[in-house]
This record gives sequence, C-alpha cells and structure tokens, in this order.
Amino acid sequence: MPFGEMTITLHDVAFLLKIRVDGELLAAPARGDPSFVSGIVALLGISDKNEMAVPSRGLRWYEGGGMLVDEAMARVSASSDESVEARCYLLCLIGSTLFVDKSYDRVRGWLYSYFRDLAMVGKYAWGAGALAWMYRQLGRSSRAGSGGFSGCLTLLQAWIYEYFPSLRINRRAPEPMTEGGPFARRWEGPIRGGDLQRKLDHYRRLLDGFTAAHVDWLPFGANPSRAFPRSLYRGVIRVYDVAETYDPSRVLRQFGYRQVIPDPVI
Repeated sequence: MPFGEMTITLHDVAFLLKIRVDGELLAAPARGDPSFVSGIVALLGISDKNEMAVPSRGLRWYEGGGMLVDEAMARVSASSDESVEARCYLLCLIGSTLFVDKSYDRVRGWLYSYFRDLAMVGKYAWGAGALAWMYRQLGRSSRAGSGGFSGCLTLLQAWIYEYFPSLRINRRAPEPMTEGGPFARRWEGPIRGGDLQRKLDHYRRLLDGFTAAHVDWLPFGANPSRAFPRSLYRGVIRVYDVAETYDPSRVLRQFGYRQVIPDPVI
C-alpha cells in the first residue's frame, strides 16, 4: 500500500476463524519412512493391502497426490469404526478449508499424520499453520505467470471485509456477532449480483485511490493482541515443510500502535 504495509496477523486468524494460534507445532512427518504409508492405511481403515498396489492408489497417490475429497467422505459413511470416521471427516474438513491447494478436490498426504492421535487434534496450532500456508500461497500467486490462487479463501475474504469497508461492494451490512463465534460468520449470505467488468473497474479505481483513512485499522477493538498475546510473536510460523517469516513490527497500526520504521527483514 502507498501508506505502508498490511498483512493477516495471528489475532486476525483467531478472531475470524476462532481456531488456535498457539499450541503444538504442525511438524513435517517423515515422508520417506515406509511406516508413513502403513500409517495412512491404518488411519483410513483400509483392510485390503492389495489396494496399495493399484496405480491410482499407490504410494504416490497417498503420499504425494493425495486423496479425493469425495472418496475420503465416502470412507466416512462406509466405515463401521467411529475413529476412522472421525479421522476421515477431519481430514476433509481441515484439508478442504485451511490447507487448500490448486488441486481444489484433493487432501494431501502430509495431513494424515496429524490425525493418528485424535486426542492431539485440539492441541495443534492450526491457526498459525493456516497462516503460514496462506503466506506461501500469496507469495506464489504474486509470481509472473501464476494462473490462480489457493489457501483459506474464507480467511482472506473476511479479512478484506473487516479492514476495508469500501470494498464491501454488493455485501449486506455485517450480521451482529454472537458471543464467542468466529467473526467470519458476520459475512455469511449471498452477494448481490452485478456486471463483473463494471465491478472490476470500480475495485481498481478504489485501490488506486486508497489512503490510510480508508482502512479500519482495529476492526476487533483496541489492543487486539491482549486477547491473543501470541500475535505479538516475531519469528517463523510453520506447517509441514512450509516456513514463513512472521513480523508484527511491520504492521504496528493493526495492533493499535504508531508505526515506526521496521528493522530489515534480513
């Protein structure tokens, strides 16, 4: 922006999605370990070991390309084991919301290992992992020749609506918040239609004329990091093999402070 930097912060994730931004690290599983595939077989309740020999369901399918969301959901209804049902459901839910990639219809193999112990699911820092994933996808989409974008688009779109009131084109007024609910739900409901080219031209004019006065710097109230102190963390956030720099000193106005010249990134 001509008036300085802005980014999605950890407290934005916590307020908008109401998921944990601190907790256990979503570390990378050992993909080269043969137990990785055998663990997936057990995780998904696959009893026929010959299934792993089928080309479309071999090592690359489970470990690399991932499982079709529809097939994972089919396993939920087909299984008689409640733990398998729960794991497949969580795999679909988290894989198709927080960690979406450009396949759009698959959930990747590296997610499977996080559901081996169902008691651990609520202890992971899913919010920090989702933000690291989003940062990586934003970086990729900004490259020349990029033909699309992925990541948690609910997070990105709700963040835009909260911070940039003038970009709420064809949106109803935000719904009143229920106590403790995710702020992203304020923007539920259909978007009113209109001419797409006309809207695109309007957005471009708005962005070209943006100033600091067009930003709602504190949509969640004064001192938002008080509710989520982890948002002031400075360092690296990670999920699987994705590691991204997180530096709130570059966006102090989003924390209610006066912006100063930040330290160099490197």
